[in-house]
Amino acid sequence: MSLKRGAPLNLSPSSPTSPPPPKRQHHKLTPSPSSPASSHTPPKQPPSELPPSVPAPEEDEEDDYMNMTIPDPTPTGPESYTERLKRKQRAAELAQPKSKTELARIEKQKRDEALAKSLLSHQSAGTNKGLKMMKRMGFTPGSGLGRKQWDNGMDEARLEPIGVHVKSDRGGIGLEKATSDKMKDAAAGFGAEQLSPEEYRERVRIEAEEARMEAQFCGAQKVCEKFEDTGDGLGGSAQRSVPLKSINVFWRGLVKAREEKERARKMKYEMLQSLDSPRLPGYDRDHELDHEDKVALGIAPGRVRKLGMTVEDGAEDEIDEDEELAGFDALGVKERLERIVEYLRSKHRYCFWCKYQYPDEQMEGCPGLEEDLHG
Repeated sequence: MSLKRGAPLNLSPSSPTSPPPPKRQHHKLTPSPSSPASSHTPPKQPPSELPPSVPAPEEDEEDDYMNMTIPDPTPTGPESYTERLKRKQRAAELAQPKSKTELARIEKQKRDEALAKSLLSHQSAGTNKGLKMMKRMGFTPGSGLGRKQWDNGMDEARLEPIGVHVKSDRGGIGLEKATSDKMKDAAAGFGAEQLSPEEYRERVRIEAEEARMEAQFCGAQKVCEKFEDTGDGLGGSAQRSVPLKSINVFWRGLVKAREEKERARKMKYEMLQSLDSPRLPGYDRDHELDHEDKVALGIAPGRVRKLGMTVEDGAEDEIDEDEELAGFDALGVKERLERIVEYLRSKHRYCFWCKYQYPDEQMEGCPGLEEDLHG
């Protein structure tokens, strides 16, 4: 190893220096026929004897991207006014994002276009692998799949695929069809029972008049009950000491409806009391109620009430059907009102329209039985 004067000293550990890679030659020298080939071409070395830094011959075919030359863009001609407007419009559309409504509309439009396109008759059907496979199995466009004819002699083969129906709500399968069928049935029934404006107004007037007379009949029942109250528990109280069928049919329905309402209230109270109590049903709980609660619930003093086992008075009357009450309720409200008004006049000398009880049977000053006569 020889050192030159003024050369930098390399203190790194010595390593075998590899010769620089030879430059790539793009042309080869072909030996002339007159001269031997050994005088012009160097002797070839086997690939195993090449230095490690020299690339293999097959790697010479790869492109050298470090030395890759990129050509300059070809100059374009002058931009026209229309092209400049289109370019600015595209830039403005890209700069302004679309709203959710617009994106949903575009998505729905593309989806509808895709669903309306038939893959069997589209121009891309020739490259459809599924269609090619079906054709090899014997399918021809325009015909159905499966059996050609069923046992009933009818051709029920489907010629088109089942359509795709996109659901965006939480309704179950078949709910929309069932709702539409009900609406169609209702519309058909409504069309069959269509009324003229005059007939509709007349029907509304009759219904309002019947509701008014029903309220008047209920008021007349209460008046009769007050007149007939003899201290046996009638006249608005929830308890009675006489059988239900012994009450006059004119206000028997009023007493029955009031007792059913009171019985439902008691059952609700017992149910609520059983929810917040850990004791068994049937435990005597009279000590938990004061005197006012017992009077309100209709519990006699000293009576043992067992939850779920209490038998109300008159419950046995509901087992047998009251034919007399059912026949009276089947009458029209106008006839029922006339009968109870006449009963008040003949029995108690009371005019329901005058709201006054006369001292004698002549009832001087009363215009008559009709409501219209009283102005």
